[in-house]
Amino acid sequence: MVDMKRSPDAKSTEMATDYEEPQYPYGLCLTLGKDELEKLGMTTLPDVGAKMNVMAMGYVKSTSAYETQDDGKSMSVEIQLTDLELSPGERKDPAEVMYGQG
Repeated sequence: MVDMKRSPDAKSTEMATDYEEPQYPYGLCLTLGKDELEKLGMTTLPDVGAKMNVMAMGYVKSTSAYETQDDGKSMSVEIQLTDLELSPGERKDPAEVMYGQG
């Protein structure tokens, strides 16, 4: 797993905050409403700060690659999530989850 927390230099362009919360890019935050929670079988809300395992499937919706004089080369991928599964946050080996025990 890779921690997607922004590097200190990336945070400098953000507005300062008074709380100690890790700064992650906006696009990495999922918001699940009543309908989505019902589909996932969640009848009670987890505690704020609780760890959750998120398994997801999606498709590449768009790609972009470009170069600017100031910033050099840049690229991005937009992934549309289509299927989700949530479970309480115990760390699991992703390969074991996908392929079973070897």
